[in-house]
Amino acid sequence: MSVDDNKAIVQIFRSDSITEYGDYQQGFVIEYHLVDLATKTIEKLDVPLSKYSRKALELLANGKAVIMSSTETKGNAYFIYAPQSNSVGKGLVHEGTEYINAFLSSE
Repeated sequence: MSVDDNKAIVQIFRSDSITEYGDYQQGFVIEYHLVDLATKTIEKLDVPLSKYSRKALELLANGKAVIMSSTETKGNAYFIYAPQSNSVGKGLVHEGTEYINAFLSSE
């Protein structure tokens, strides 16, 4: 998902955490990284390992990005990436849910 002219947030599946096919959807194997095409750098974002979701990334009208994440250590939460400060903060947490499958904004 593009968050700037030359930057995008991508999901990376950690191959060292995948031992069988089912891990792709049910294992905590996904990291989120910021890719900068201008500087040709990749930076891991401060989001815990996550399970696969159908639609986990969404760009908001204010230029921030939402990373919807079902994590093993921080619960099911929305992490907000702010490109202006290049920072990630934890937003809303869903209590009492096992898994979140998708996030769709309607701005």
